[in-house]
Amino acid sequence: MVQDTMPLLSLIIPHRNHAGVLPRLLDSILAQSLKDLEVIIVDDCSDEGERCEDIAAAYRAKGLPVRLIANETRQYTKNSRLIGVEASRGQIIGFADADDELWDTEALEYHVRLLREKDADILHFAAMRPGYALPCERQQALAGQLRGGRIFSAYATAKPLPSALWNKLCRRSLWDAVLPQAKQGEGILFSEDRYLTSLLFFHAEHYVGSWRPGYHYRHKDRKRHKRAGRIATQLQILQILVPYFTQRAGDGRDVEAYASRIRRELNRELGKYTALYANHLCDILQAYADSEDQRAHVHVLAVDRIRSLLGVLFLGPAGAYAQRFFIDNEPSAPVFHKCFPLAPLNPDSASVHIAWLAYPAAFGSLEARIGETPLPLVHDGAVAFRLQAEDMLASPRKPERPFFQACAALLARLPWIRRRFSNCWLLADSDPRPDGNAEHLYRWLMRTHPDRKIFFALNKNSAAWARLEQEGFRLLDPEKLGYFFAWIHCSWLLASAMAEYAVRPGWRAQYRDMIRHRVCFLRRGGEIDQLDSCETLVDMVVTDSLRDGENCRRVFDALCTGEQVAVDAGTVYGARI
Repeated sequence: MVQDTMPLLSLIIPHRNHAGVLPRLLDSILAQSLKDLEVIIVDDCSDEGERCEDIAAAYRAKGLPVRLIANETRQYTKNSRLIGVEASRGQIIGFADADDELWDTEALEYHVRLLREKDADILHFAAMRPGYALPCERQQALAGQLRGGRIFSAYATAKPLPSALWNKLCRRSLWDAVLPQAKQGEGILFSEDRYLTSLLFFHAEHYVGSWRPGYHYRHKDRKRHKRAGRIATQLQILQILVPYFTQRAGDGRDVEAYASRIRRELNRELGKYTALYANHLCDILQAYADSEDQRAHVHVLAVDRIRSLLGVLFLGPAGAYAQRFFIDNEPSAPVFHKCFPLAPLNPDSASVHIAWLAYPAAFGSLEARIGETPLPLVHDGAVAFRLQAEDMLASPRKPERPFFQACAALLARLPWIRRRFSNCWLLADSDPRPDGNAEHLYRWLMRTHPDRKIFFALNKNSAAWARLEQEGFRLLDPEKLGYFFAWIHCSWLLASAMAEYAVRPGWRAQYRDMIRHRVCFLRRGGEIDQLDSCETLVDMVVTDSLRDGENCRRVFDALCTGEQVAVDAGTVYGARI
């Protein structure tokens, strides 16, 4: 039953296709000692809308005030959060991700009480990750208390930036001040937290930090989306928030330090993004080196319609550079610019510059000049002093395999690496906290097949690393090259948690010509809904009962049953692998 009175706390949960894990979060909210709250789930056009309604109804029946808001069109996370804020009625507003959970039963009551006792605008508490003994470094509090401009200055210079929303509680009055500007930045689809937390920290007048954990964060392996999201968000911050902050700067708010930090991070991200076009870049440089015509010109290297970016490559005599770019006859300053001494060109005789330009939605044409002299622009073989937007947008060049991943693939073919990892078995358990089927199977294999090459994947920061290393486990950190080499060369990948870090669908697409392994899922109870996306990757399922195997058959086409294999986890049915 929905509350008629104004609750003390509104907890907003943006949601898309997380119905399988949403009950875990709602259970942690239901167990809270703080009962004066409302929960708002904003469903962003999920494929499981009816299931979300059933979940919300089930928890309302348990006494948890849950409201479900269904977006009619896709709004992405930023706008979904703001829709929840506008619909909320609480005096204090907080957030949670649908696939996380609260830390303990007193997390909300303790921090809400602390915020009210200190009369603060914003409270920032610690977050924990499964299996770690210390809070997330990225989300620890800045200080005990801060006031006025010192809040934004501490935020702008914090290393790393505490940009997550899910471990912040804010008064409604702060959100009322932030909301009009928060609705700007329509191009922000991912990594939206930084845009919103920047506004909150800029407008806050009293900050309180708490080192007591209040949130249980589960790491998401979304590196491709993260990079795309960071670039788009940083562009929006430079174009929208920095001018907004500059007009209102005062009381010690160090806007310049904040803007410089965003520019440095954007340059770093765009520098990495440029590597995605390494092969095309090398082809252009080789053609220029072989050509007798060494006159200055500009190549359109890439057109990124998602982030509204143009990548341009200037080639010319040493010391020359296209100092001015014009979009629709208006000067456009590059958001990224770098001079590269790249082979096969001699830096003493040739100049190579790469720049990224942000273009508006209503984009008409592009020009480049040295002083007042126009430069020829080249795109897909066409040469003109003015390129039309429709021609460039009609044939954008897609990114290639990243340069560093291409290097990793070359290293994986080295003879000594192949000798070490060829035909090995790679076992993966819940990261970073093991103690599941894969760990027990590893022990059984060490006893019964001591000559077999077996490796176990585990995050180096896991509290279990020292324990398993002492037992004699051959451990590989999923963030290191050794794990990549084992993943490429193993004959079997056996995982009791089919997470992205183990299955690596991105790697599977990029290195499909090198992969020889088969995938086995070690299942023993638990939810199988989260495994739907792995269906085409799994060759075998090993379960602890034939009945459980029949349930798995609905998800996976290939289920092998037959010879029993006894391991410490119990008796499992499956083919002897």
